[in-house]
Amino acid sequence: MKLTSGFVAQISHSGSKFKALSQQLIVNRRNLFLLNIIFILPLYLPKRNYVTK
Repeated sequence: MKLTSGFVAQISHSGSKFKALSQQLIVNRRNLFLLNIIFILPLYLPKRNYVTK
């Protein structure tokens, strides 16, 4: 009985760890997307904007 409860606890622990990891991945993906926008947008903007500044 003690073995099974320990096993279940281990499964639930790894499950929560997996959920946290996937959440972190989602956040990282969102951050990468924002970074891409920040870095790519200036490339699409006309170059003369930088000249006038």
